[in-house]
Amino acid sequence: EMSLDDDGALRMDLLTQALWFDSSRGALLYREITGDFVATATVRTATRSDPTAPLPNNGIVQLGGLMARGDEASENYVFIVVGNDATGPVVETKSTVNSRSTWDGPDWTGSDAELRLCRIGTTFRMYKRAADSDEAWALATEIDRPDLPDELQVGANIYSDQQPDLTVRWENLEIREG
Repeated sequence: EMSLDDDGALRMDLLTQALWFDSSRGALLYREITGDFVATATVRTATRSDPTAPLPNNGIVQLGGLMARGDEASENYVFIVVGNDATGPVVETKSTVNSRSTWDGPDWTGSDAELRLCRIGTTFRMYKRAADSDEAWALATEIDRPDLPDELQVGANIYSDQQPDLTVRWENLEIREG
């Protein structure tokens, strides 16, 4: 379920299990971008049943963020997301090559983050910082993906490994080419 809040923020509520992992697909709202780009948003995750409540540490993976994906027969993408994994709050990065995913999900301070995903040539850089702060961007990862096509689906992704109670807001979502 997708909507725009009164302040213009994109909101998606995940109503069923949908997982971005290996050959499984979650949800992705995207536009097609050719070549280099920068995608940035403040991403806020919360429970759908009470959007003022943070995600519970209940072992359910519930995440949302920014993704770049090739429209191909097998899954090929990179992304950076915030939310909860099985152990609690994380900012996770993932790279999937021919439907085989590798990821890193270090602990994070909460359910929200400002995220940035950049493509320069074949290199993807993913950055994070605390939401509503002026702190410097921290490099979350850098991945070389010469296999990805020039044209990619770039946008907002959301997923969960079980029946979710998840709403995600993307504030000031901006995708700039070049």
